[in-house]
Amino acid sequence: MTETAKTLMLLAALGGLLVLAGWAAAGIPGAVLALILAAAALSTVYFKADHWALRASGAEPLEPGAHPRLQLALERLSVRAGVPTPRLYRIPSAACNAFSVGRDPSRAVIALTDGLLARLPQRELEGVLAHELSHIRYRDSLTVSVVVALALALTGVAAWTAWIGGDEDQDAPGPLFLLLAPLAALLVQLGISREREYAADADAARLTADPEGLARALELLGRADGTRAPYTRRPATASLYIVAPACTPRALRWFSTHPPLEERVTRLRRMALGGYPQL
Repeated sequence: MTETAKTLMLLAALGGLLVLAGWAAAGIPGAVLALILAAAALSTVYFKADHWALRASGAEPLEPGAHPRLQLALERLSVRAGVPTPRLYRIPSAACNAFSVGRDPSRAVIALTDGLLARLPQRELEGVLAHELSHIRYRDSLTVSVVVALALALTGVAAWTAWIGGDEDQDAPGPLFLLLAPLAALLVQLGISREREYAADADAARLTADPEGLARALELLGRADGTRAPYTRRPATASLYIVAPACTPRALRWFSTHPPLEERVTRLRRMALGGYPQL
């Protein structure tokens, strides 16, 4: 099963759970209300998510001519990926990380931290750019936004279910949904985010014809993890970054939206040794 198919299945599961929660609360009217909440949440994140992510990170447009080799590499990789060249933004932070946003490729932005621009060699930087271009190509930031919207709607339905259940009806499903629905939404979000990271790594390796370049970049980012300061003011945006930001408490890394760096590096080096189809 492909990574895209897995993502679609998980999205369907989350949507089904949302409707089930509404139906359990109030039958067909509850299911309809759940769909209305989902539509409202989806509309909001569709038009606002990109702006929120850039604002949360403090990103600003990269000055023209500041990194000519990087810009040329981005233009070349964009042609290979078949997408318009994204705008480059910088995040004023000594940390090493990057993310991309854009509900469609024509509105895409790739944001790179100052630390990443200063510390990574050109080869590794191109691997990072290719990874983010893959997210743009397959509209992964929009997928993440949809997941967040559905999770928020599901949590709202769960709270509403608990409220209408009241204290007198001991058989009401409210308390159970209040506990389990957000957890189920979290697990689905983790599954989707991790699958998309693996898929973006593999696609980047084919795009650059250099799996080792991205593997080395991930290793460098992993070694910097223990020394860099937190730089995203909203942990909710952590799933957008190429590696989990340092703002994630170590005790909660098991719940990270990102797969283990070691496994990602292993997969890339397996591609390098075993051969892979180039784009």
